[in-house]
Amino acid sequence: MKIGLSLSKCIADIATGLVKEEEVLVIVCGTMFNFKDSKQWDSIWNGYAWGPWSGFEHDQIYSIVERLYHDGKLHMPRNFGGYPQPTRRNDHWLETILDPAFTNMTESELDAWNHYKFISKLSGSVISI
Repeated sequence: MKIGLSLSKCIADIATGLVKEEEVLVIVCGTMFNFKDSKQWDSIWNGYAWGPWSGFEHDQIYSIVERLYHDGKLHMPRNFGGYPQPTRRNDHWLETILDPAFTNMTESELDAWNHYKFISKLSGSVISI
């Protein structure tokens, strides 16, 4: 599993196939935006379209970000008054190994987790893993 430290670079890696979405545990973003606000998204797109996202189609990048956002895999500390780790480094992925106790849930634990995610999405909350 991977923990990403840069929205733009991590999404570019996923778009190129270097990293699979299934491998992503969470991306901690320095970028701050409300995904439901199309003007904010347009600003993000315009900022990265000439850099890490150059050569990609808008819809391709948007669909990746949308899936990760709705799966609770984008954590934006600045949205909550916090600050992400500085990422002015070349490496923007951390490898992690999850404790099997957290990955081998019983059916009832998995059911409870899925209910929690469902209720969290209904309330408009973002799940931070």
